Amino acid sequence: MQHLVSIQTSSPASSSPRVPASRRSPTMAGSAFDGTIASACDSIGISLEQMIEMMRWAKESDPRVAQLLDTWDALDPSERQDIGTAEAVRQRVGLKLPELLRTVAEVTYRIAIYKAQIVAALALPSVVERSIEAALNDDGIADRKMLFQHSGFLPTPKGSQTTIAITQNAQANATSRSIVAIPPPEQTIRRLTERFNAIRGLPRPPAARTTEALHVDVPERVEDDGK
Repeated sequence: MQHLVSIQTSSPASSSPRVPASRRSPTMAGSAFDGTIASACDSIGISLEQMIEMMRWAKESDPRVAQLLDTWDALDPSERQDIGTAEAVRQRVGLKLPELLRTVAEVTYRIAIYKAQIVAALALPSVVERSIEAALNDDGIADRKMLFQHSGFLPTPKGSQTTIAITQNAQANATSRSIVAIPPPEQTIRRLTERFNAIRGLPRPPAARTTEALHVDVPERVEDDGK
């Protein structure tokens, strides 16, 4: 079997005892960061195995991550034990460490949010039942208020930011629109009637002819100059 990665590397940090990931905090730093995957795992507080598992979640987001995992899975188990093998595979694939960490972080964050939403959805019925039980007690004022607002029995307070945004939009729309005078309804009805009669070939109503006969153009009023 031809190994895809034959680079055997070691670092001074490999000789020092490693603290189990379960006993380390995320802010606990190991050796000085040297730009490798193993060093990044030490600074984060996770093991290389945990990083590989998070890469499996993110392999569909970046084909280079999938290529890195394919190369890693093709190695013998003994080669994976070396602390520098993962770094050699990353360099062979051509994936920069910040890009790898960014992809893994984004996918892991989304998965964590989805898990939290599922857990919250599964626990919601039990929480509602407990809230109802608390609302039935004499001191369950806060629970009763939330239930009333949820059912619409009490109004839900609106945020000031939303109110300000609506006011600003209304003022902007009122400023941008020009005022157009609407003709009286009698004039609109008369025009529609005349158009309908013209289409049907009917004579115009006497009221319209009388109105035209009585219509006189009046010139604009000129103010008296005193003469």
